[in-house]
Amino acid sequence: MKVYYIFDSYCGWCYGFETILKPFIEAHPELEVTVLSGGLFLDGHSLSAFPYMSDTNKRIADMFGVEFGKPYLNLLETGSMVPDSNDAAIGFG
Repeated sequence: MKVYYIFDSYCGWCYGFETILKPFIEAHPELEVTVLSGGLFLDGHSLSAFPYMSDTNKRIADMFGVEFGKPYLNLLETGSMVPDSNDAAIGFG
């Protein structure tokens, strides 16, 4: 069976979900897993356009037990970074 996992490097939910996905994949070596990079941030908006992200990341941290690093949290607070999922996908590929 083939499993396609579509994620985005800038997606907090994808970051948290790795704590579930990685053990699942390790427990099922019979699965053929293909990872594809999605396009969550392609519109050229800075992080300040997404004020809900801090609260959402707290939910993700509570739900999955992950920690968002201080440099990332500082980027959210400043809000000036313009994430580009294309750049992240190129780096992933």
